[in-house]
Amino acid sequence: MNIAGPLEDARFVERPNRFLTVVDIGGEAVESHLPDPGRLRELLIPGADLKVRPSNGQSPNRRTRWTTVMVKSGRQWVSIDSTLPNRFVSNLLESGKLPTYKSFRLVKSEVTVGNHRFDFLLEKDGAPFYLEVKSVTFVENFVAQFPDAQVSCSSVNGPTQRYFAQCGGGIPSLRKLSWKRRPPGYGSMSSPLK
Repeated sequence: MNIAGPLEDARFVERPNRFLTVVDIGGEAVESHLPDPGRLRELLIPGADLKVRPSNGQSPNRRTRWTTVMVKSGRQWVSIDSTLPNRFVSNLLESGKLPTYKSFRLVKSEVTVGNHRFDFLLEKDGAPFYLEVKSVTFVENFVAQFPDAQVSCSSVNGPTQRYFAQCGGGIPSLRKLSWKRRPPGYGSMSSPLK
């Protein structure tokens, strides 16, 4: 899967709010949309190398001319486009290249069941399988950490408390997946490292 381009080189200057970065492109400071509301403190540091994409007039109401899509961390480029993981997983599911889910059929993306919205509805042997995808940008000691900030898990009790505490911001997603009991529907959570 290719990331849409063209991509231009830039350097990170600042982040005035969750969805906006100020970047330096060829010596000019410009505002750029940031499609990842996560904390990203370990990645978005002044002077960090970025890849940005011009908006090319996609929307007449758009405030910025650029979108910040990647940041360099060490020798690796990390996607900071929170829409990319679902597109990536969808592509892998459709092409049968995701080994764990090879025997599943993709039924629908963005499926609503009751008050819950799941990223994907898959099916295996006539049984539904709800798949929730979470993107991960924070890595420590070669282990992907989700979320990228500490959260309170005081409302979680019982034998799954440790698992929920490790997942932090994944608690609502895991609760959504646990509302269905096996059989017929069950869930999973995939966390691709961006």
